[in-house]
Amino acid sequence: MKENDNIRTLANQIREQKNKVQATVLWVKAKDVQDDEMSGIGVADEVEYFNIITSLGDKKIKPKEGALCLIAVINGLDSSAWLLECDKIDTVSIKNDKEDLATLIEELFDAILAMSFTTNYGPTTQLINEITFQDLKLRFKKLIV
Repeated sequence: MKENDNIRTLANQIREQKNKVQATVLWVKAKDVQDDEMSGIGVADEVEYFNIITSLGDKKIKPKEGALCLIAVINGLDSSAWLLECDKIDTVSIKNDKEDLATLIEELFDAILAMSFTTNYGPTTQLINEITFQDLKLRFKKLIV
């Protein structure tokens, strides 16, 4: 079942009151190798939560270890916890069927770095702040994957 279909199925079950939802806050303990799941320890009850899914629809958040996170726990399911938000992230990925944010940002910076300007002496491609744009491009690449 596709992830979005799974979310829709859960939403229908919740609406029909087959499953109960509870929100809880926890500290991120660890992320698995693929960074698609995480585990954490509840702030209020110190209960350990496992297999918390870090993607919801077209957005995937990879929290930093030790981050404070809000999760939704859906009772009665094996994969029953989803990350909703966190205070410290390593990376974020946002995609839809046609585009992804990382590619768009990279293309934007490539276009900026390839700009040419008309001057009194003819066209120029010399950007005075090219290093600044290169630095920004690298910083975005580390944050948005």
